[in-house]
Amino acid sequence: MLNLAVDPRLHPAVRKAALRLHSLLEDLGVPCERPHPGTESSGILITRGDTMAREVESLAMGLRPEGFAWRLGRDSDGEPTALICGADDRGALYAIHDLCERIGLARGWPEASAGTSNPFFPVRRWSIAISRLHRRPWDDRRTLWDGLDRVRRIMALAPNYGVNSIELNGRPGDGFDPDWLLAYRHYPQFRATRSVEASDDSLLLLEETARSARDLLLDLYVWSHELYVPPEFFALFPETKGVDYDLCTSHPLVQRFIYDRYAELFEGAPHLAGVVLSVTESGHFSLITDAGCQCDHCRHMSRSDRLLAVLTPVYRACRDYGKTLVARTFQAAFIKDLDSHPELDIIREAFSHLPGDVYLMSKYCPQDFYGTEIVDEPLIGAFANPHLVEFSLDREWSGRTFIPVLTPDDFQKRLRHAVEKGVVGTVARVDFPFPEMEPEEIFTHFNEFNAYVFGKLSWDPNYDLDQAWQQWGLMHYGAEAAPAVTAALKHTELASERVFFVKGVTVVNYHNMIAALEHSLENLWARAPSKWEPEKRWLTDKFFHPDEDFIREVASSPLEACREAEAALQQLADGRDAMPPAQYLKLRNQLEVMRDAGALWSRLNELFFRYVAWQDHDQLPSAEEMAKSLEAAQGVIRQALAMERRHGLYSWPVFSPDRGISAYEFVEQVWCRYLSTYLGVPVPEFVITRWSASFWYSYAHDEPGHERQGFLALWLDCLEAARRHWGYRSNGRLLNWPPEIEGASFASEAIDLHKNGAAFPLPVGLPIQGPSIPSGNGDVWRVCRTEEGLGVELGHNWERP
Repeated sequence: MLNLAVDPRLHPAVRKAALRLHSLLEDLGVPCERPHPGTESSGILITRGDTMAREVESLAMGLRPEGFAWRLGRDSDGEPTALICGADDRGALYAIHDLCERIGLARGWPEASAGTSNPFFPVRRWSIAISRLHRRPWDDRRTLWDGLDRVRRIMALAPNYGVNSIELNGRPGDGFDPDWLLAYRHYPQFRATRSVEASDDSLLLLEETARSARDLLLDLYVWSHELYVPPEFFALFPETKGVDYDLCTSHPLVQRFIYDRYAELFEGAPHLAGVVLSVTESGHFSLITDAGCQCDHCRHMSRSDRLLAVLTPVYRACRDYGKTLVARTFQAAFIKDLDSHPELDIIREAFSHLPGDVYLMSKYCPQDFYGTEIVDEPLIGAFANPHLVEFSLDREWSGRTFIPVLTPDDFQKRLRHAVEKGVVGTVARVDFPFPEMEPEEIFTHFNEFNAYVFGKLSWDPNYDLDQAWQQWGLMHYGAEAAPAVTAALKHTELASERVFFVKGVTVVNYHNMIAALEHSLENLWARAPSKWEPEKRWLTDKFFHPDEDFIREVASSPLEACREAEAALQQLADGRDAMPPAQYLKLRNQLEVMRDAGALWSRLNELFFRYVAWQDHDQLPSAEEMAKSLEAAQGVIRQALAMERRHGLYSWPVFSPDRGISAYEFVEQVWCRYLSTYLGVPVPEFVITRWSASFWYSYAHDEPGHERQGFLALWLDCLEAARRHWGYRSNGRLLNWPPEIEGASFASEAIDLHKNGAAFPLPVGLPIQGPSIPSGNGDVWRVCRTEEGLGVELGHNWERP
């Protein structure tokens, strides 16, 4: 019976981890005693490096904080022996998880070995989201209860991956923020609107979570925002109103309120390690881009001065309560400038004056979590302060857990850059800011590999990626299936880049959803590569003035993703017999979605850039160019229909569960720009359909020529009927025509409008037949889905709508 001794000086979390080691050995047929206190053992001894035992002292030489050493072997009788030594409690904890992994890979006691392991980055943090459920009948208290319960569950996994701290991310209004918890008890004006008792309960939940983190040898941080004030503040403290601005940030009451806000948080949850401060998305203000208050004091302040002014009371509160302040450098690009990034410069100037003990945190690339080909964030390593780099393990803009997106090469490249810049830590988001919009957590998804390899690389940025693939595949899929599965998944890094990005730039993409047309156009300004790489000014120019060669290139790039996914599917098939059917089918289906998404974005990119190439909106493009745009629009519709038939109605990415729009809406938004020029009427105002379950009327009802009950409704009925089963019939429509339209007829896959002898097509995507409809016709028309395609028919003996 194997003896398992644990140094009694070690933290309870280490002793608890030893129970896991015991269970693993028992499961693998290695008889083992339950862990017991001890400083000597003929079997397994888990201890710390500060013991006086000479053998341990020798083994622990060279250990740095949180590092560990091991010596594995067998005694003269062939029984397992192990000396496991941590530099400290955390080191001992990580050492046990390392030994468990070695045992799991060996499927028994591993071969004799010895060595030491020290983490390269002192800070290795996970970021976990809590958010309200949008438009759901779910109160904030339950959001907090359930959210913190989920956080505790994920925290328990952190030591397995070498993680030593946790942060709760979010933003006011829809994500976690201290405002959820506070009664602002130092301000009697809030007593009618804020319950101290409810605040006590909420702060207790946060404090219990912080204590749970300490029990796991983790530090817990919470996100906050530098100038978020509750909505009541403006009414309760009218004296703080600014000149030409909602608030005077220099007002003494505002400065005191910011300090007291954090003091109340730290008094209510004293076990928090600190706060992560986000200087944008604060709900009411944007200190980076707003002109700000114009009072006698404020109007002489630069934007960086204003930003620093509201950061100072936060720092003072953290200093007074012994907490660590982390300031994020995240900025958007609202100031339109193709050759520089003014918001970044404001952050650079303001943060250069922060005290030296403030930590700074930057995303790995400019602005947000984009793909693998965009440059590194210029602010990384630009300050004397200790710096952290933030990552997304579910690849927020690259597919999340809708598809497998495994990106070890990008992680290693970015972390090596961080090493060069003197970065002291990594922060990895393990989920999407709105978890309810995440199909699946990464810990049950193929993207769990990102957490596994990122943990290895945070410990050693030069960790062998081939070894990581081999070990992870063996642990998750077994020796027979692992080669086929990992070979297939290796294709997803390049494939996801080619689907969602155009030469490294996000264009028709909003968090891996299809972006609205206006948002796609804004992407050209906000994500212009010349902002950070002046030598790519030519590429920015191509984005705004695409020629035929460029359009063909950006349309063909996502097709490379199709080829990568097809190759992955072929390699996966080799492991089918060695995999459980549910596991195989899940991965096969998600690879098919990735393949099909590549074909969809090929057409979306072509349609978008053909629209961008149309410079003179006073007249339609040439007949040849219109024909190319029509084919691209038809291609989007055909591919979207094929994907819905294959993967299900309303399935991603044809329909968005998040902040994007549907593929059909994108065609509608582009095509109605052409239609407006054809009709000679203003472009209708768009209504973004965020959170909608299906595409809907995207324009104001009173725009001439675009009434929902007019010919546009017939077109959208055709798109809806194309998605439905054979035999489906739409509701009847009484068509109202603009006076200049002479009527409509039906081409092979389009509705042709007629005006002054010129036809204008509305793309449908399926063969469509029906009698010509003259203008002024008072009959009711409907669309039916047939085996051959679509039919437009005159209604008889049924009520008009």
